[in-house]
Amino acid sequence: MIRWNNSDSFYNNEHQKSGKPVLLFIHSDQLSCCNELDSLLENINSQDCILDHYFPVKVSSFNPSENDKKIINNHIFVASPILQVLNHDGSRSHEFSYVPRQTRHSKGYSYTHNENEGVFNQDLIHSQLEIGLAKYHFLNKNQDKASDIAKKIITKNNNDHNAYNQAKIIIEKKQGNEYSSFLDSEINYSELSISVVRLLKNLRKIEDSVVMKEWPYTDGDGDWKWYTDCVRELSFQIYQELITTANNIELAVEPRRKNKKTHFILSNWHKNYRKLQSDFIGVPDEMLDVIALKHERSLRENIVHCILCEGSAHGLQILNTIHEKNNPECIIDFETHQAQVGEVTADIGPAADIFSHYESVHIKMLNQLSYIKDNELDIKSKWWEPEAVSIKFRLDRLGWHLQDHICTHRKLLAEMNFKPKLVDTFSQIIFEGMAQVECSSLGFEKQFKNEISSIISMINKRADEFLKFSRR
Repeated sequence: MIRWNNSDSFYNNEHQKSGKPVLLFIHSDQLSCCNELDSLLENINSQDCILDHYFPVKVSSFNPSENDKKIINNHIFVASPILQVLNHDGSRSHEFSYVPRQTRHSKGYSYTHNENEGVFNQDLIHSQLEIGLAKYHFLNKNQDKASDIAKKIITKNNNDHNAYNQAKIIIEKKQGNEYSSFLDSEINYSELSISVVRLLKNLRKIEDSVVMKEWPYTDGDGDWKWYTDCVRELSFQIYQELITTANNIELAVEPRRKNKKTHFILSNWHKNYRKLQSDFIGVPDEMLDVIALKHERSLRENIVHCILCEGSAHGLQILNTIHEKNNPECIIDFETHQAQVGEVTADIGPAADIFSHYESVHIKMLNQLSYIKDNELDIKSKWWEPEAVSIKFRLDRLGWHLQDHICTHRKLLAEMNFKPKLVDTFSQIIFEGMAQVECSSLGFEKQFKNEISSIISMINKRADEFLKFSRR
């Protein structure tokens, strides 16, 4: 049998003395899925020595002790997997795919509830135990050990695509391949976003030392011809052109927009989403998994949390509340929704991968929520709260929740002494200007195709010029 340690032994630092990573199991004997997973781990232990490489800790989410609560508070957030691998400092190096997920709820975060029962078998859990060990060694700078385990996973080539893909990343990283940047993610919401991303990639190739040098290419139109003498001023011209376009579209659309209150709420949410993304321009991937503050999540884990909140928790709850009133047959459970949007865990790899996934989840949810009518905002629903909460509040929360994490990201980046380049800050401003156009034209993109095409043409021209300037 597995000799499970308890939370007391964890807080007595016995795991550190063992020299092994922690296998954390947040268990409830009230849930059949947890009992099934418990039995499956025992089967693996009787057939294989892989669990000997772990310091196993089991805590209870049903009537937890005080130390159980401490661990749960540090490792269960929104739809968090109940099996995790921890480093010696208590931070996470792996979250298991396929296992049940729980959410820590209530004022004061004093209890959890089960979001789904997972879809797992012995082979998948064994494979996740292997990639958990590989990631532990990888994130703790034991590259050779991590690579050895990763190669074994690749050789097996089983049905665990999650483990296989992460094993490939570990091997490629050992060989010295560079990770991509955030701007390599698939931000393909529209022709506008594609053109802006290309512009920013070229802008970031320009050294800070030359942003005030004389501009040798075309002047701006109209009064801008007097303010086109360097890259710095050109960057703010592009920003202002985006804002002017957004304002013109908003003024034209405003009389025709039917659900203005809903639009304002969704616009605020989308602007904050782009603002959150823009903070990662220039951030190296090596910073994604650093635990800069004790008991605080890494940058990657914060982003995963935001994806889960939008795509599989709060967003889904809002949709189901509306469906309950209008189309009960459209109500879907957490597991079904997860299958549609894709399971997300804090996997290693390029920022581009995780932001590509986030983009697809966010844009899909934005489109789905845009059908909410103003007269539906007062509909109330009861989720984990003791009292029913309005749809308006839940929609508002999507926006301010991202502001919450923007503050967290900036604090973490400051703790890691990250200093963006000047061209990164220019890029952030332009990216946020793009969001204004996206919000003003939301639902009316086809009607304002000419206006948007015009600014895309200007952006593409400047992107070409920025590239030429960077090569001078």
